[in-house]
Amino acid sequence: MTEGDREPGRTKDGRQKGGAMVDKPLDELTAALRALLPADSVITDPVRLRTYECDGLTYHRATPGVVVLPETAEQIAGVVRACNDFGVPFVARGSGTGLSGGALPRQDGVLIVTSKMRRVLEIDLPNRRAVVEPGVTNLAITEAVRDQGYYYAPTPPASRSARSAATWRRTPAAPTASNTASRSTTSKPARSSPPTATW
Repeated sequence: MTEGDREPGRTKDGRQKGGAMVDKPLDELTAALRALLPADSVITDPVRLRTYECDGLTYHRATPGVVVLPETAEQIAGVVRACNDFGVPFVARGSGTGLSGGALPRQDGVLIVTSKMRRVLEIDLPNRRAVVEPGVTNLAITEAVRDQGYYYAPTPPASRSARSAATWRRTPAAPTASNTASRSTTSKPARSSPPTATW
């Protein structure tokens, strides 16, 4: 495409300047995504798209071209394959609670939101390991192991919404007359080695 052939307001690759991408690849990809996902899981309405234009770092914003809300790993795989087939970029997002702009969407691409994927798949207490879907919150992991005397210890304010790796700890015993003297050590459980969490 030469400078003379280019439509006003578009870049060399056909993207609209200063707004969400509306060129043919994204339109065709959107149709393919609707065939892969439930109708309410593909968002193109401009007003609804603005919900996803930033994460906790609100200084940087970008309205995504399309938002999808898959519910299974297979659906995510299908979305990623479709993006690859059409040459459209994508960004993954959980709850958008990050403070570094890591979930900033592309105006010319797809935002894959994993908040509907909330299953705890496996709890391995001896190895302090959990296998969960990416939409599971830190608090939900604590609720899954509370009966066994454990809790999941992320940054406290993020426990209800954040979806990030943190530390397994056993719930400390309440102080008694016999252990008050050593309270400084019993109130913070010892960690022999850094535990891991698989997402």
